[in-house]
Amino acid sequence: MMGIAFAAKAIATAFRKPYMLAFAALAAAAFGVVAYAFPIFKIISAVSLFEGADIGLSVIYVLKVIMRHALSAETLTYAAVGMAGLSLVGGLYLSFALGGAFAACEPERLGFRRYLSSSVRSIPHMLLATFVSVLVACAFAVAAVIASVPAIVVTRAVLVGGLAIFNEMVFLDFVTVVTILICYCFIRVYLTFWLVSVFYYGQSFRSGKKLAETAFWSTMLRLLSLDAAFVAMQAAMSPINGQAAGIAVIWAVNTAYLAFGTAYTFIVYGKVRDAYVKGPHGGSAPIRQA
Repeated sequence: MMGIAFAAKAIATAFRKPYMLAFAALAAAAFGVVAYAFPIFKIISAVSLFEGADIGLSVIYVLKVIMRHALSAETLTYAAVGMAGLSLVGGLYLSFALGGAFAACEPERLGFRRYLSSSVRSIPHMLLATFVSVLVACAFAVAAVIASVPAIVVTRAVLVGGLAIFNEMVFLDFVTVVTILICYCFIRVYLTFWLVSVFYYGQSFRSGKKLAETAFWSTMLRLLSLDAAFVAMQAAMSPINGQAAGIAVIWAVNTAYLAFGTAYTFIVYGKVRDAYVKGPHGGSAPIRQA
């Protein structure tokens, strides 16, 4: 689904610029710290094996606690400061990290000075795009958890003996999963194309959106396969998370994959952009050069 040609080109591109690998290593290290502190796959495995644990009630209880405190002035202040800080750090990081991928993927293969200038020029636009991305991601995460509650409740009822509503459970679980997945795909494609478009068209979200819409389904499948492979890798490596050698292996693998994934994303974007410019629109439609 990724495409052999796309993947091969992404592998070659990922190792073309040393600073691209350096930023991937930094991101992999940050991700490793979070994964070590919150080993989600081990937690899920432990909860599923814990006899007598009522996952449904636990999730609902946690949601009640969150909703009880979510609208307090103190919580909103902390949330606003946290999102602003994350957007600032993330925006600065992405300006230079994605700038490295932009330099590596451009046909003329930009030199270090052009890389620096394009990265610095992208900072204001990237800060805005990152802030919106963080805001949307947080809203989506909260909405997805809340939307899962009915499915969790019905599934729990079936598991404790309510087989009379088994068909309803299957339907509700299916609708919930598909709805969340579709929302994730739309957010993933549009935000990804906006972030990449910063280096081609400046601050215009509309430019990234228009490009995404010209090849939405093929782009969605490519990016979704990229994410699915990453999640599968993390699940496979979770047993060695916590061991010194295991942490080093995970960091090395994630560094290589993040560099590959970044290059792959730019290559997919470039393919869509080239098809648009060379197509019947001729590049004269509402896509603006920065």
